[in-house]
Amino acid sequence: MTILPHVLGIGAQKAGTSWLHENLKQNKSLWMPPFKEIHFFDHKFVPPNRTWTDWHLNNGLERARETWKKQGILNQKRLDWLYEVTSKPRFNGNWYKKIFSLCPEDRLPVDITPEYSSIPKEGINFVARFLGADFKAIYVIREPVERALSQLRMNLRRKKLSPKSRDEWLGMAMDDQVMERGDYLSHVARWQKERPAETLLFIPFGQIARAPHEVMRQVEEFIGVPTANYDNLERKVYATSDFQIPDYVREALEERLQPQVAFIKDRFGAEFYEKSR
Repeated sequence: MTILPHVLGIGAQKAGTSWLHENLKQNKSLWMPPFKEIHFFDHKFVPPNRTWTDWHLNNGLERARETWKKQGILNQKRLDWLYEVTSKPRFNGNWYKKIFSLCPEDRLPVDITPEYSSIPKEGINFVARFLGADFKAIYVIREPVERALSQLRMNLRRKKLSPKSRDEWLGMAMDDQVMERGDYLSHVARWQKERPAETLLFIPFGQIARAPHEVMRQVEEFIGVPTANYDNLERKVYATSDFQIPDYVREALEERLQPQVAFIKDRFGAEFYEKSR
């Protein structure tokens, strides 16, 4: 029996998707792959991502192996699964089905991969054909400037960089990838145009900190699973290091991202925007 996700977490990057992943793993009605971000649909429809999706997959599989080993549950079934999903070809339909082959039949599988928010129209329509027309998607919206600053800090930490000049700071802040990951104006509009409203859940990021239990109840109701108890809902997951960023960087981002702010306010309302902080 082939088991495929009924629910996708599609974004945005640096907007609480790791928090969502870590907590939904605790719900016994759901099943999550042993590492976050599968990248099947964006690998297929966002060609630039193919330069690093193999690297991400290898890291995820190695983390899964080490975690299972520490937990004492690295049995033959899981070893076989690791071999199958490590082997090539990868990122095709059969490979994606193998990812979810460990999911028990009495659980609902979920795939949380923020880059799915950026797939084009034909990608969204492919998802509907592949997963079924009634699949659901969860999109966490973070205030555009704060999201961009968080991604900038993450990039600085990962690349071990320390910009020395104004041009270096602004170059990294306005990087195409930083802008694209928070392009709600294009991504949200596209998903809303292609998908029925009842299959999309938009969550303002700030509510994760303000009312995490309410957020989880909302997610459970949207997915259609019983309520569950969650440990450490108030705990941040992968909080970004607090790099000191010059004021002129924030000011430049505020100007550049003003259309994104206007879009959120227009599409979801001023109250939603304030809750996205």
